[in-house]
Amino acid sequence: MYKKIFFLLLLVININAHAFVQEIGPGVFVHIGKHLDVDEGYDGDICNIGFIVGEESIAVIDTGGSYLVANKLLKYISDNFKQPVKYVINTHAHLDHVYGNVVFSDADIYGHKDLSKALKSRADIYQGINERYLGKISDRSPLILPNKLVDINKPEYIDLGNRKVRLEAHPIAHTESDLTVFDEKTKILWSGDLVFSERTPVVDGDIHGFINVLEDLNKQEIDLVIPGHGLPSSKQYAIQPMLEYLIILRDDIRQFIDNGESLEFAIDNAASSQKDQWLLFDIQNKRNVNLIFPMMEWE
Repeated sequence: MYKKIFFLLLLVININAHAFVQEIGPGVFVHIGKHLDVDEGYDGDICNIGFIVGEESIAVIDTGGSYLVANKLLKYISDNFKQPVKYVINTHAHLDHVYGNVVFSDADIYGHKDLSKALKSRADIYQGINERYLGKISDRSPLILPNKLVDINKPEYIDLGNRKVRLEAHPIAHTESDLTVFDEKTKILWSGDLVFSERTPVVDGDIHGFINVLEDLNKQEIDLVIPGHGLPSSKQYAIQPMLEYLIILRDDIRQFIDNGESLEFAIDNAASSQKDQWLLFDIQNKRNVNLIFPMMEWE
């Protein structure tokens, strides 16, 4: 499936493999992160980050896992645009998306209403991961919290200068702090990790909420989705595979619980029909089952 997505992307975007960012729509730039697991060679550059350019200002969407990644993004912006970065938007609380905030600390940093709480609760774990994998880089990548929070069901609009961007906070789904960014000019959606392309989705919140949010997004008028990981693609090839995986995973686990099967059985067998559709499946699918199974046992 991910090869098909890549082919579709080539039809729309002229990819320069040596460029740090790609312009995938007028004034919309994205850097594609590497397909690495946090436990395997993590260097802070595994998620998609980027920015939207208006006539008066620029909004950065996610900042990467360290100041080094964010510095590269800032250098590209400074070398190519006169508009200042006035806004940073964090799509959720995972460390690979937020530890470059320090580079843009003069900007207003937006996030879900529960983002600060989520980051604080994970801070000690994240510090240990960063010290282990990033070494001295972690000392220059402190955790910077948002100063602008977006409530659920109360979208926030940012005007970059003849360009409006909608920020929407969602109920618990991928995490407890998911926020999407929609550029009204191009109808491009920055989904954060509500959408994964190519690599196995991560469930760190509530699988039922995850499915519900994706179904709601699927009803919206969206021309292109920039996932948290993997290549951008049309709504059909971005959201539908996510829904298929999550629904199969949920239904398999529910059936195993009803049949009296163990967690170990579920880890080995849930969503096994999806294995060939996703990268890093053996690693991440087991983590998903380990989280979801005990929660669904109590339903």
